[in-house]
Amino acid sequence: MRAATYLLFDGVAEEALHFYMSVFPDAEVLAIHHYPASADDMAGKLLPSRLQIAGQIFILADNPNPQDFTFTPAMSTFIEFDDEAELEMVHDMLCAEGDALMPLDDYGFSQHFAWIQDKYGVSWQLTLP
Repeated sequence: MRAATYLLFDGVAEEALHFYMSVFPDAEVLAIHHYPASADDMAGKLLPSRLQIAGQIFILADNPNPQDFTFTPAMSTFIEFDDEAELEMVHDMLCAEGDALMPLDDYGFSQHFAWIQDKYGVSWQLTLP
């Protein structure tokens, strides 16, 4: 049995995948798949593809049937950093065009913590324990 976080995008899944590759130093594409040219409007968009960040598997795909829902900050990926500079770099990149739900600060439970919703609407909690 395995578990992964599935991220469903409206046409920007590959853009998001490359963004996360640039944000997280250890990110690794495990598999990338595209809709075939015969898929009309979906041609070239991402079929379920796998990305690994800090050992966590994410499946990114474009939605062929757009829905009225998107990501919610109530579901987030929690990342513990070993290095303050790396946390700050990731924080700054995710905040660019995103939203700081809890700005980088000392909250008592962590001296360096931030909760961010990035430009794609995906929510991240970053901490230095």
